[in-house]
Amino acid sequence: MSISFCTIASGSSGNSAFVSVGKNKILVDAGLSGRAIEEGLRAVGIDPRGLSAIFVTHEHGDHIKGAGVLSRRHKLPIYMTAGTKAGARELGKIAPGCLRLVRAGVPVALDGVEVMPFAVCHDALEPVGYTFTTKSHKIAITTDLGHATDSVAAHLLDSDIILIESNHDIDMLKNGSYPADLKARILSPLGHLSNAACGELLAKIITEKTKHIFLAHLSEENNHPAIALNTVQNILTANNIKTDGLHIANRHHPSQLITL
Repeated sequence: MSISFCTIASGSSGNSAFVSVGKNKILVDAGLSGRAIEEGLRAVGIDPRGLSAIFVTHEHGDHIKGAGVLSRRHKLPIYMTAGTKAGARELGKIAPGCLRLVRAGVPVALDGVEVMPFAVCHDALEPVGYTFTTKSHKIAITTDLGHATDSVAAHLLDSDIILIESNHDIDMLKNGSYPADLKARILSPLGHLSNAACGELLAKIITEKTKHIFLAHLSEENNHPAIALNTVQNILTANNIKTDGLHIANRHHPSQLITL
């Protein structure tokens, strides 16, 4: 069974990724307007009318903004934790009967794929990442986390495709214009993963099976694609790990659709 993946957008202005496994055509997060997400899907040849579900990582607006309208428009089930639902002020109404609650560590069985929510450390009520696993392939997605636990690393291990946060360059953030309290939040264990921390985590979990890695949720003010790539590449090279297949998830435009 083949799998396909692309990012629709990734950054503080909105996050969404597309996963196709067999008959399942899934959005992970919908943090842009419904129209923008549909346009992004069409740009890579995906008909939004064929979507089958939305999996939400947490309740922040840049991950959930368009989920409600897409659920109503296409009668899509939305999967999220109870904590995410409780905090989802920007979700809006969803299609009747389409809420599906998940818990970290409890798999969701869809047609031909196991979806595993796993707990992450972020300043949200009950945030999770997700893996999508078939008999032959695995996709892992974790976009907002202040630090990576051993459990997170274990869930990312042996993935063919990984979407992982590489939010900021530490020096750029510390020397930048953000107020002190916002800097402290981002740097905290419940904040966002730096380029260096991203590289160090990848060095632990990349295997020969890993084909593509997308660096996601880059800060517009405290990072730059070239800096993120160079930082992660240098760490991987120092650990004798090849850096082929390393991509930046664009803030505003879809990535190439990858099929394995």
